[in-house]
Amino acid sequence: MLMNKETSDALDVLYNQFFNLNALFDNAVSYMLNEWCMPNASNIIHHNLAHGFPIMADMISEIKDNYDERSIRMELPKHDETYVDLSEMMDNLFGYCNDTYEMIKQVGKVAMDNNDFNVVCDLVGFTSVFNKIIGQVITLQNKAKQMPTEYDKFDRHIDKWGIVGLE
Repeated sequence: MLMNKETSDALDVLYNQFFNLNALFDNAVSYMLNEWCMPNASNIIHHNLAHGFPIMADMISEIKDNYDERSIRMELPKHDETYVDLSEMMDNLFGYCNDTYEMIKQVGKVAMDNNDFNVVCDLVGFTSVFNKIIGQVITLQNKAKQMPTEYDKFDRHIDKWGIVGLE
């Protein structure tokens, strides 16, 4: 056995977190489109970030597949958040991404504690992918702080900020 059950269970929690991020971002882009009339920003964030999270879930699942372990998908929380402005929205999205980063580190610790070095190595490569996404979320957070209620300006300029997702 190349993966301890505790490591496998921790990977399932992380796997589900990426579906949770997808749901959270989907709610946010719907809010942007329908409450603030931001079609460009909604489209870019939806296709370049929200759609990347299930792909990252698949990457976590592939780690388990490599060792003949299946991924278990759990129930997701309901996401119906509302926001007072862009700054609050982007702070929330970043907060969830930061929590996910902490989860990745915790899963790595669980794998290390269980001598699942192979999983630790897989997570290092995965973290490099996630770092690209969280960097783009930080850019959005910084821009939202500069123009928290300037919805038209944010929407008009977002395509210049390098929000390209996983490429």
